[in-house]
Amino acid sequence: MSSAKLQELQKLSVRELKEKCRESKMKVGGTKGELLMRLCGMEKEKPKASRRMSVQAVNKWLEREGVNDPERVSKCLRAGIQKGYVDISGDSPLDNVFAEGQCSACENDIKATIRDLLYQPDYAGLDYEDGGLEATVKCPDEDCGAGVYVTRICCGSHEMDCGKFHNHCIACPGFGKCIGDYREEHCTSCGKHFFAGSGGQFPCSCTRSASEMFFPFF
Repeated sequence: MSSAKLQELQKLSVRELKEKCRESKMKVGGTKGELLMRLCGMEKEKPKASRRMSVQAVNKWLEREGVNDPERVSKCLRAGIQKGYVDISGDSPLDNVFAEGQCSACENDIKATIRDLLYQPDYAGLDYEDGGLEATVKCPDEDCGAGVYVTRICCGSHEMDCGKFHNHCIACPGFGKCIGDYREEHCTSCGKHFFAGSGGQFPCSCTRSASEMFFPFF
């Protein structure tokens, strides 16, 4: 559109601009600036919202992909699939590479597919002290063989971790959510998460007295 034509449109009132939109079979709502953008063909197209899958739909999808026991699949992974954070497109989606990073022990490059993460533990606990023995993703270097966890899949901001900060709460509704530090726990009384310590020695604030809250280590 020429600058002269744009200047002509700018002189019109909102009502007149809406009438022009109506004549061109365009939407007629919006501010004057939005109407001008629309008539000039410069209106930004709003991205379509991704459709959230139901819990049942995620499990059914896994079954269709040959997973016989979807209830055993990592809830962190299933939550990521449910929210659209995991790419499940293609002819063999379970083999899609989901995460790439470096081994925390030797810095070798590591790639993790969806298949690699199917049975990753949702809680790593102290496994980081043993080199990630329970992790389903391993360093490709046989001399290293350290285990690596892919955490925060359910948050859309996944990262590779030794396991110390991989703690996905399965007590929360649905597929649950990541709460990070292995010393955090879900309170069955108030439903919130709290720092319980490495041995679970600290209670939730909803059950602690005022003195305990001020002097938690005594």
